Amino acid sequence: MLLKHSIAGFRTFLIPLLAVPAMLLTGPAARSQDLAIYTDSLQNGWQNWSWATTDLGNGSPVHAGADSISVTAGGWAALYLHSNPIDTSPYTSLSFWINGGPTGGQLLQVAADRNGGGQAGYQLSPLTSGWQQITIPLSALGVADVTDFDGFYIQDRTGTSQPTFYVDDISLIGLPIGSVSIDAAANVHPISPYIYGINWGSPAQLLDMNSRTNRGGGNTMSTYNWKNNASNHAADWFFESLGGSSTVPGDGEDSFITSTKSANAEPMVTIPTLGWVAKEGPNGERYASFSVAKYGAQTSTDPWWPDAGNGYLLNGSAVTGNDPNDAFVPSDVNYIKPDLARIVSKFGQAANGGVKFYILDNEVDAWHSTHRDAHPVGATIDEMLNDTEAYGSAVKAADPTAKVVGLEVWNWTGCFTSGYDAQHGQGTDRSSHGNMDVYPYILQQLKAYEQATGVRALDYLSIHFYPQGNDASGDNSVANQLLRNRATRQLWDRNYTSESWMNTKIYAIPHLKDWINTYYPGTKTAITEYNWGVENTMNGATTMADELGVFGREGLDIATRWGVPASPSYEAFKLYTNYDGNKSTFGDTSVGATVVNPDYLSTFAAIRSSDGALTIMVINKTLSGTTPVTLNIANFKAASSSHVWQVSSPAIVQQPDVPVTSGTISLTVPASSITLFVVPTLTSPILKTLTASASAVAGANLTAYATLQQPAPVGGAHILISSSSPAISSGMIVIPAGASSGSTALATHPVAADALVTLSAPSGDATKSVNAAVLASFQNIAFAAPSGYGGLATAIGVALSGPAPAGGVTVTLSSSDSKMLPAGTRFTIPAGSSGAWLKVTPTPVTSDTVVTATATLGSVTKSASYTVKPATLQSVTAPATVNAGLNITVRAYLTGPAPAGGIAVPVVSSSAAITGSTISVPAGAVNGSGVFGSHPVAADTLVTLTGSVGGVTKSANVTVLASLQTIAFSAPSGKGGVSAAIGVALSGPAPAGGVTVTLSSSDSKMLPAGTQLTIPAGSYGVWLRITPSKVSADTIITATAMLGSSSKTASYTVTGP
Repeated sequence: MLLKHSIAGFRTFLIPLLAVPAMLLTGPAARSQDLAIYTDSLQNGWQNWSWATTDLGNGSPVHAGADSISVTAGGWAALYLHSNPIDTSPYTSLSFWINGGPTGGQLLQVAADRNGGGQAGYQLSPLTSGWQQITIPLSALGVADVTDFDGFYIQDRTGTSQPTFYVDDISLIGLPIGSVSIDAAANVHPISPYIYGINWGSPAQLLDMNSRTNRGGGNTMSTYNWKNNASNHAADWFFESLGGSSTVPGDGEDSFITSTKSANAEPMVTIPTLGWVAKEGPNGERYASFSVAKYGAQTSTDPWWPDAGNGYLLNGSAVTGNDPNDAFVPSDVNYIKPDLARIVSKFGQAANGGVKFYILDNEVDAWHSTHRDAHPVGATIDEMLNDTEAYGSAVKAADPTAKVVGLEVWNWTGCFTSGYDAQHGQGTDRSSHGNMDVYPYILQQLKAYEQATGVRALDYLSIHFYPQGNDASGDNSVANQLLRNRATRQLWDRNYTSESWMNTKIYAIPHLKDWINTYYPGTKTAITEYNWGVENTMNGATTMADELGVFGREGLDIATRWGVPASPSYEAFKLYTNYDGNKSTFGDTSVGATVVNPDYLSTFAAIRSSDGALTIMVINKTLSGTTPVTLNIANFKAASSSHVWQVSSPAIVQQPDVPVTSGTISLTVPASSITLFVVPTLTSPILKTLTASASAVAGANLTAYATLQQPAPVGGAHILISSSSPAISSGMIVIPAGASSGSTALATHPVAADALVTLSAPSGDATKSVNAAVLASFQNIAFAAPSGYGGLATAIGVALSGPAPAGGVTVTLSSSDSKMLPAGTRFTIPAGSSGAWLKVTPTPVTSDTVVTATATLGSVTKSASYTVKPATLQSVTAPATVNAGLNITVRAYLTGPAPAGGIAVPVVSSSAAITGSTISVPAGAVNGSGVFGSHPVAADTLVTLTGSVGGVTKSANVTVLASLQTIAFSAPSGKGGVSAAIGVALSGPAPAGGVTVTLSSSDSKMLPAGTQLTIPAGSYGVWLRITPSKVSADTIITATAMLGSSSKTASYTVTGP
């Protein structure tokens, strides 16, 4: 990781961190690595499956080393060596040494197996009595460029026994590393111009680098306060909040946007979501989050401001419980919305030249470290998701044509583990989200959010990617250079294990695309910070060139390097974007390029649409000597020579043109060099006609046809078809040698309205053109679910056959439910999106009702149906208990809003202890309530209340508690020995069978414990005659009545003699 630090505004510098050791490899040979099969013993998993007599440890004779293989073969017997299936594309031949022993003369043949199936045999000349090397092309064995080679045998071919012979030093010989295959018809896809981006480039740098994107990012932008242009420098520099160079609101952002656009680049503006932004005093006072005066002495302080500490006390412990208000003011999405409105007001919408890209904060998963003064607890998955939804939606509300970039984690591990889990190490955040990785979970939820709201809150899924092994350091030893050569595989290779503490298969770009395809199709990819360091060395330059080539080949959509690189990495960058100083570039359509081993020599190829040239970037990573390179070009009509530019020192140097002979270019390149070949296409043949289908519905193919004045020459004719509009893709018609005509299918793409497009092709020194119409269309309209309850929101999705063009596509909607979707409703799919969702609410109904929604775009109409279900009973609720005689409130909940006229819910009681009733749910409401009376019971009684709507019943249980209203003596006092009475009263008449009450008293003679008193059915109470015991002085006695869980007590004063 590279720590980023900004000072005095937006200036940045880099601080390399120490990294873990990496595995050492030796430098390459002139060809790719041979695969050893036998050297003193079997190697690389090969096994002896021979049916001849063999000794794999034979001590004499040997060609090299200590041992060889002796073979004594009877008729048709063989030495057979077997392996798991091998991809032979990196190899050219099978090589071994063989010795016929004292007499020689053995007649043998060699044959190979594919998946256990034998191929044609290759006969050897009679063996000599000494050692001789045999090299057999794999093509002669029938196993060249296959993936299932799994064995070979050296066999007697006479059918009789032969003298013992000896074999040693067996291997598959690797291809020369400079052997490169280019196929202009393979793996064809556009290269995004936004991958050639940087962070904080000046106008001069952007112009010279011809960079298309400029990111204003880094740790300070998490706390940028648009109202005063202040920012906090976080852990990078003593957590200080410093003012900007201007107090005009938003001036820092505006200056960045203006300067970037002046260099014809797209600014990427960071939106802080941390929750706190920097504070600045009225006179520009600075503030420190960890003031020494307030929090005590600390292990390090700002040399120029000793009160600003690093947040660690002298005992090494971190300052905790600091007040964020020391250096910040609170911020939320409502704090940011006026700034978004201000930017759009000043610069316009993205579609009209305004800010195209907004980035949601920076390295969110590291806030608890970088910004621990304001956010000491690691960000949770929910916080990341909620912020993305809130701030992303705010961006789209301010400018529907803008694009939102996130989630901006500090490095690869953040895609899997939230900041909270990284900080606490318990995995509780992950386990509370279905044990899903962070990125898949958030993508899944963002898709659901768009379906529910119609808002795509995230357009580009982004990461930061810094090397984590020794290649991250400034150490440029041979071992680290070799590691750097391999480590770019982390960006693309599914089989490469990171040689760092991560120790896992990363394949970052295809990994992101896998997640997107599974959880949120249509999202694009971005790496908004990367830097492999040692940029002032040629190893750093070859790494820089390799990264840019990988980004284009793998289809990354945005990449912005952290910092403008020093030379020669600067020149490596320019070799893609401005190699001749006239803004000439590497091609914009990636095509196939295959190398033997990209750790030693990597190659990328692309067609340049402006002139049809084939551009080939050859990156020689070898550290010494020179490397012969052979480029074998297929499916491209090349001119007779290629232009060449090269970086092998801190400069781009144009080299002499090299010949192109029969589609082949040969050139020896220096070690640690980058060479760009620009291969012009042959002058176009003269066309007789250029025609095309008159029209095609957007998303379907349209066919272009060409005929020549003369038959195509040897090698055929390649006719590049250019399109005047993105509505039709460019393409190429290949006319075979001797033929006079050909055709090709051109892809069409969504348009906002029927579009007339001009197709052009070179014809000698002139151009021929033809017009074709692309008819506005869309792929589908669908509801988010097949059915649902009236009154509850659902969503209607409209999908195009591809991304909407600039300005978006407006679809007209209507429905059989005119309240849900009034006729003439217009719905816009934003530019770049392949579809969008509109939130709708069907009207409540009294029975199942099928409604339709219809979308119209141009002359094309699509419909979808949705079954609106009537609201039924979802639940009945009531208090768990009630004292007999009291009222309760019972509530009925529906599955959706009640239709016009409301819904009456009859509720039946299982017991006379509660009287049933009817609950009314008003029209449009989802619940209603009623008051139900309870009645006295002999004992606590469980009552079930059951409601019913449309055949659906739901119940609630209530326990009616047996209850006493009171117990009382007939008088407040009386003499002992003189009779009195105790009365017990219920809250209502006793039920059938009466109610039995248990009595007790502090005067056990007057009222023995367990005395029972029955209140007859229908009565509210009863009296019991008693006689208090005589006393010698006034005495207060009590009497208690128990009924179920209810009790009442009364007192009586017994007077003395």
